[in-house]
Amino acid sequence: SAQVEVGRKNEAAFCDSLLDQRVTGTGLLKMRGANVAESVARVDVANLTKFVDGKPLYKEGGKIAKGPNFWNPEF
Repeated sequence: SAQVEVGRKNEAAFCDSLLDQRVTGTGLLKMRGANVAESVARVDVANLTKFVDGKPLYKEGGKIAKGPNFWNPEF
């Protein structure tokens, strides 16, 4: 498995960094006139198609693969 443990040395800084990225991304989407809630919902639904019987499919190297019913969300 190519899994790596991240964020354990300073959990607070790790969480803060990820949430800052979320705020930045949300702000940029809003500046461009996007409906953020709708966009997130579309991406979530598309990502759930990567699961088969409730379990993710993995590519060689450990990355989650696109499932047989995967589709790209349109914006």
